[in-house]
This record gives sequence, C-alpha cells and structure tokens, in this order.
Amino acid sequence: MRVGAIVSGVLALGAAVGLTAVFVNNASPYLTIHELEGKDQTVHVVGKIVPSTLEQNTMAQEVRFELKDDTGTMPVRYTGPPQSNLAAAQQVVVIGKKTNGTFEAKQMLVKCPSKYESENAKKP
Repeated sequence: MRVGAIVSGVLALGAAVGLTAVFVNNASPYLTIHELEGKDQTVHVVGKIVPSTLEQNTMAQEVRFELKDDTGTMPVRYTGPPQSNLAAAQQVVVIGKKTNGTFEAKQMLVKCPSKYESENAKKP
C-alpha cells in the first residue's frame, strides 16, 4: 500500500512538471509593433488591418496586409487557412516572428464584434 502511494505521488509530480514545461515553452508575450524590434522569438501582436492593404490569395493560403497599432505600422504575411471574416475584422492578433522587415504570422485570430450583434438584437 505504501509503495503504491509513493509511485502515484511521483507520477503526479512528474505530470505537473511536464505540463508546466510545455506551457512555459509554448507561451509567447503580447508586444506592440514598436516593442517587436530586435526580438527573435514567437510573439503575439494586436492591431488593426489597414483596409487598403489587404490582399488575399486563397489558392496559396496567403494573406498580406499592413497592421497598425498605437506605436506604428508593419507589413504582415499570414500563411494558413483562409479567414472568412477578415474584411470585417475590427482587430486581429497575429502570432509569429518578424523576419526581414515582415511579420511572418503562422496563426491569426480575428476579432469581429459584428458577429455577435445579431445575437444581442434577438435577446429581449
């Protein structure tokens, strides 16, 4: 009975350490465009798409645009599945690294509050 409790405790501790290590290795900070200079790590950047710069190539699964926040503007190239509501986006979060002056995004989260307007209108 005592050996089983010790083995269970060791396994639980190992699982906790392993989950913590995975979380720390995959966590990335949110930075402004200005703070991004000189960083060579995966980061999150929040901003607005400059509408006139949005170019989507669905066949190549590539989107290019200028991202703007309170500290500046930068070119973004997103490679991945197309985002259907990108043109209506109020804000986007891009996740990736800046390489040769362009932010290479591997993930993109689109924040579009208009998605919820019809749901709120239905509520009494």
